[in-house]
Amino acid sequence: MPGIGRNDPCPCGSGKKYKKCCLDTGANTATNPTLSTWVDQEGIHVVQAGVPPTAEELDEMATIFQGKLRASPLWDEMVSRFGEQQAGELLKDCKIELK
Repeated sequence: MPGIGRNDPCPCGSGKKYKKCCLDTGANTATNPTLSTWVDQEGIHVVQAGVPPTAEELDEMATIFQGKLRASPLWDEMVSRFGEQQAGELLKDCKIELK
């Protein structure tokens, strides 16, 4: 990011100083102008070289995540707690949105 100082907060959203985070990794927009960064309200952040993913790519990522969640012990806990139908509805809400 042009004009960012070493002691400024890192633009990736990590909460760290720029010098302790992305300055030396090559993952900064000053040296990599095609870098894309997203941070959601829960503090989950993604730094990816290139353009933001398409809606189809986001749907595919969500489908993969949902499948892994179904195969995990957490799925059994969700089913026992909420029932299979409601657990399935909750799983559908596990998706990626860019704002």
